[in-house]
Amino acid sequence: MNNDEKVKEMLEKEPVPQELEPENIKAMLDEKNAEKKRSGISVAGRLAAAAAACAVIGGGSYAYLKGVKPEKNHRDISTSSMVEQTTTLPETEQTKELYSQQAYMSGASDYSQIYELMKIASENNEKKYRAFQNDTKTFGAITDDAVEEAIPAEDFEDFAPEAEAEESYAADASAVQSVEDNAGGDYEFNEADKGEESGVFAEESSIGIEGLGGVDDEENPEFSDTYNQEKDVLEADIAKTDGKYIYYITCGINGEDGSLLRSAKVKDGKFLSSHTTSVDIQSFYEDADYCGSYVEDMYLYNDMVVIIGETFSEWYESDDYLYKQTTFAAFYTTGDSPELIDVYYQDGSYKDVRIAPDGNMYLLTNYTSDDYSAIDDPENYQRYIPQCGLEGSCGLIPPEDILLPPEGDTRGITYVTYSIIGSVDLNESGAPRAVDKKALADYSGELYASADNFYTSVYHGEKTDITRIAIGGGGIAPAASASVDGFVKDQFSMSEYNGCLRVAVTRDTVEEGEKPRWWEKLTDTDKVRLYTEDTFKRDNAIYVLDMDMNVIGSLEGFGETESVKSVSFQGDMAYVVTYEQTDPLFAIDLSDPTAPTILDEFKINGYSSYLQQWKDGLLFGFGINADENAIETGIKMVMFDNSDPENLKEVGFWSLDRNGENGYSWVSSQAVWERKALLIAPEKNLIGFPVECETEVNGSWEYENKFMFFSYEDGHFVEKGTIEAENNDYYDQFMVNRAMYIGDYVYVLSGARFIAADINDISITDDLIFSEGDRVEETTTAENTEVPTEETTSEETTETTETSAETTAEPTTEAPTETTAE
Repeated sequence: MNNDEKVKEMLEKEPVPQELEPENIKAMLDEKNAEKKRSGISVAGRLAAAAAACAVIGGGSYAYLKGVKPEKNHRDISTSSMVEQTTTLPETEQTKELYSQQAYMSGASDYSQIYELMKIASENNEKKYRAFQNDTKTFGAITDDAVEEAIPAEDFEDFAPEAEAEESYAADASAVQSVEDNAGGDYEFNEADKGEESGVFAEESSIGIEGLGGVDDEENPEFSDTYNQEKDVLEADIAKTDGKYIYYITCGINGEDGSLLRSAKVKDGKFLSSHTTSVDIQSFYEDADYCGSYVEDMYLYNDMVVIIGETFSEWYESDDYLYKQTTFAAFYTTGDSPELIDVYYQDGSYKDVRIAPDGNMYLLTNYTSDDYSAIDDPENYQRYIPQCGLEGSCGLIPPEDILLPPEGDTRGITYVTYSIIGSVDLNESGAPRAVDKKALADYSGELYASADNFYTSVYHGEKTDITRIAIGGGGIAPAASASVDGFVKDQFSMSEYNGCLRVAVTRDTVEEGEKPRWWEKLTDTDKVRLYTEDTFKRDNAIYVLDMDMNVIGSLEGFGETESVKSVSFQGDMAYVVTYEQTDPLFAIDLSDPTAPTILDEFKINGYSSYLQQWKDGLLFGFGINADENAIETGIKMVMFDNSDPENLKEVGFWSLDRNGENGYSWVSSQAVWERKALLIAPEKNLIGFPVECETEVNGSWEYENKFMFFSYEDGHFVEKGTIEAENNDYYDQFMVNRAMYIGDYVYVLSGARFIAADINDISITDDLIFSEGDRVEETTTAENTEVPTEETTSEETTETTETSAETTAEPTTEAPTETTAE
């Protein structure tokens, strides 16, 4: 059945008795044939069985409050089982509920439990390896589309008639393989599929920070901000503004120039002054040789610039080479000359960050311990226990804050991975305060955040484990966990609404073949080897879970052979784009969370990697254009009319393709995989995004980088203007990749150049080029050091002014000053 027939069936089918619902029939069949099929829904148990891990591994004694540990591949949905723990959540009205949830989770009693976990995992891994080598009954891939099973010869007669009847089945192997190549196998990732880089926006306004935006007057002009998936849950980016200053972080060309904070004071499309600060954050490991650091994200909050980045450290210990990756949050003052206030460190690679409505920042990192075989002394804790804290007070995460996985369920095998969440209170300007931390041992995944909960998701095999972590007042309290079929693409594939979590997934399932393909007698044995077909299948689903992480509703099987590319949850509706050859946009009604329903499906070529509500009844999409054969040709914008979800329409289209009118041989946009590169401002009727193009001229390649701006008028995308990058070297700091507006002006940004333009016609009003290598060296806090600054000479100022005049209709009337340190 193709997708059209499946959707029609979903739309037209009559209600049936509950016991005859497909999922219930499926559950009965699965129960009778569980050994044949690898799919379904099961409680993750990663958090639920923490008590079992503590009791068995550490010898402790704990009592379950409710529930049981589910058996492997069990299909029932049950509440996770947790045990009591002590924690240090601040006593506020906002966190009273969290105290009641502490019984859901228990940490380790001491670090020896973590070490023992690694030891047991290592021993089990060795046993499995030996068993695999000696096993006389082997299941595995013999060809791309077959599995083998050795069975006693006397039992083969049960299979022989069927095998003889299936001669034509073997002859069709190539056709079967062709279907499998298109429909299944391992999930393939590309740049557009990674993490947060592509996604959709929610409906919240993009204007203002901390009450500064939204009032368009001389003192506080209206300005754009990073678009947040959830209202008042702030997300970071490499560029921020408060309407008076623009801040931008860069690592230069491949990090060769170090990590820099560029800032400029602006007014009415003019640059009044500029400043460059070196973000030179050292490792907190005193015995390590410092390797380097780079910056990744930034906040502008409560009169502080918060820069998120990573440091890399290495050292030798007992002839062993050690390497540490630590994430930092560096806090700076705002204004003309930002100064370092303090630094918060958290072991592991940077994954994500949010600032909750209550002013607490939550940082997520993924940390991997050293291999068990490399740890000679179990008391050498820094080899396998992560650390965190403000500068000068960093320490090992306490055992009680390290939450263990179920016994025997260790994905790290001989090492431990952690998802670490640390909270920092930002409510007092200039005085960040570390509040709480939790490390989920043997867990590493993505992050979606609502105002009251974090959801971490990690994909393994054919399933995704999802954990709800309650937050409030800086407190962190893991609450419940579940597992669903499929792969969660990014944060925008999840949404909490009215006490439910909605999750969109792509599912790759494998059914072991029941029909034999061929057989052979094994030499010198009394066994025969039977070859059977595996069936690979890809489709998509939406699951609805309650706050106890029980699945209460689902919609399965839509978009067959396709994968989720983007999702937009809007109240009781979900708009899902899947793609293989065309771009189906599904409108899914979630008003009854127990029975999600497809209302309509609309198909066009290519796919939207990003969806955002433009205005009521209009849905904006940005992504990849393709022809009718699914060959990608360039980038596109599309506007959908979703005022009637049962009758989706296209009401606007634009594309820039290779080998088109412009003669481009290659066309791309960072906005395809990095949604924050898009400027979407319905309140200004403004859309902007960076474009990269290459053209072959006389055997050589010419590279072009620009930022294009459009409006949407009467069913058409109208180009307002384009800002060209000065230097067309792809790896140059002049490559434009962000834009924002302040009042009636847009500002296009790169690592070495800021450009101001009139918002109406994109005519350049000013141009600021940062001097090569200029910076202010800062290695200590602003409290203890006075950062040396020096205004540029009149000769330097004149040069900057002349640059502005060359690209501006009217010369700059107020020359920008640039402060640096020599």
